[in-house]
Amino acid sequence: MANKILEEMLKKASIALDEFRPYTQAQVDECVKAVCLAFKMHAKELAELAVRETGLGDVESKIEKNTGSPDGIWYDLKGKKSVGIIKEDPEQKLKYVAHPKGILASVAPTTNPNVTVIFNAAYALKGRNVLIIAPHPRAKESTLRTCEILNDALEQIGAP
Repeated sequence: MANKILEEMLKKASIALDEFRPYTQAQVDECVKAVCLAFKMHAKELAELAVRETGLGDVESKIEKNTGSPDGIWYDLKGKKSVGIIKEDPEQKLKYVAHPKGILASVAPTTNPNVTVIFNAAYALKGRNVLIIAPHPRAKESTLRTCEILNDALEQIGAP
């Protein structure tokens, strides 16, 4: 059963990767911005869900973390090249060309089931990679909800 689930996830991830590979820098940045904004808009919902499900932390602190983290991610990634030629060294006659690594995997811990997802997803997207996230057993619901929010944001802008 687990192998079938993984096979299906890898199949879908491979399709998404093929669809995402030709994205321009502007399209990639639109994806990153969309997931950051969507995450921030659901900050309270995700904080409450994570605390209720895991029994860890407090809602107010998680709301603060959930509203501030996407801004930090966006400002860190905004304007940075991650598609095509990202650097040139004329002296060495070198060009550095960015390309996707492929399908990445991440584990979302019980202690941080929401913020870990947005960080890993945003950085994966910036490199035109696809991410599969494995939730901790005690944080399945909040991790899944976070993924749904991010996937919905991508779907709304026509991204894979």
